[in-house]
Amino acid sequence: MLQGVGGVSISVRRFAELDADTLNHENPDVILAPLVSAHYDILDLIRHLQDLGYEGAVRAYCHPLPDLKLVHAEVAQIWPRCDFDLFVVPSVPPVRH
Repeated sequence: MLQGVGGVSISVRRFAELDADTLNHENPDVILAPLVSAHYDILDLIRHLQDLGYEGAVRAYCHPLPDLKLVHAEVAQIWPRCDFDLFVVPSVPPVRH
């Protein structure tokens, strides 16, 4: 939930739905995606967005990793000018009743 944030519009899209028409129509300021999913990883998405001419920010979320700098370096190799960052979502133990 985005608390205290006004004038924000959020769209949810599948990887396969991200095409030039969608990006031009929605003109996102930032794209948020998992670092790794069942069908793609952030490097696949970065390549795809670069091919589409996207120039906005990309943020990836992930569970704690030993070295976040490694992911930043891999993205920078593919797309040096990409405004990219990661944020860690801590693992939450299951609630026991």
